[in-house]
Amino acid sequence: TQTASVLNSFKDTLNSDFLTFKWRVSEKKPKSILFNLGSDYRATLGDFMDFAQKAARKRISEGRSGKTPQEVADELYQDFINAQVLKYEEQQLEEKYPDFKSLMREYEEGILLFEATKMLVWDKASQDTTGLKKFFDTVEGKYKWEDRAVVTTYSIASGGVPNIDKIRAFVKTHSVEESLKKFNTGSSQMLRADEKTVEKGRDKKVDAMTWETGALSDNVADKQTRSLTFMKIEKIIPPTNKTLQEARGYVVADYQDYLEKEWVKSLRKEYDLKVNKRVFNKMVQKK
Repeated sequence: TQTASVLNSFKDTLNSDFLTFKWRVSEKKPKSILFNLGSDYRATLGDFMDFAQKAARKRISEGRSGKTPQEVADELYQDFINAQVLKYEEQQLEEKYPDFKSLMREYEEGILLFEATKMLVWDKASQDTTGLKKFFDTVEGKYKWEDRAVVTTYSIASGGVPNIDKIRAFVKTHSVEESLKKFNTGSSQMLRADEKTVEKGRDKKVDAMTWETGALSDNVADKQTRSLTFMKIEKIIPPTNKTLQEARGYVVADYQDYLEKEWVKSLRKEYDLKVNKRVFNKMVQKK
């Protein structure tokens, strides 16, 4: 047959190089047909030569077992047939199985929608600093801080615990710097202070305190280190608007929603929307 003739002619050209990495397919590949699948799928000698070149591991492995180049070519040809039949069958799936065709279309359209949304909405919202700033200016006042307290947590080392009442009394009416200077003398580091700003409702321990400047919490003992800690409210910050940097995560999310709505509006202007009511009504379940 023509297939056997084309394949045999190719095998006659093979020598020991075929069983090494040296063997390469020429740029001008033969278009002689080896076999057909269906009415429109053709496998050529050039396709098989490409397949054989990529199967270098098998060519070399089979060659080391003592097989001739022709015998190895026959084995590769069977692999090639199997691969082409599988490829052909994959191309027929959508025709044979309508449900699969619908699933693939949904998948492809989903990927396109994802990429378009990523480019026009998600990436733009996070990367378009100028647009984000303009959007933030249009919703000024939306993002607010509730009451906040600047809170200092004082830690008293075990050696300073006997002086806790004296320390608390001094700390209540003095700054952090003054307190540290008074009680940390020489090599004695009796007192340590850590400051943070806490929004009301974010920290149960701070919420339990009296929200006023100078308020102190109860002492909390650490049995392991024999130290004590307590908190002091240094000042109360009334509700204020957040800056763009402070509210960035929320602003980006809202900007994404805005960009998506604007995108949908532009699509509605560009394309006519028609709803097939008969099909739509079938989707609505009647109770």
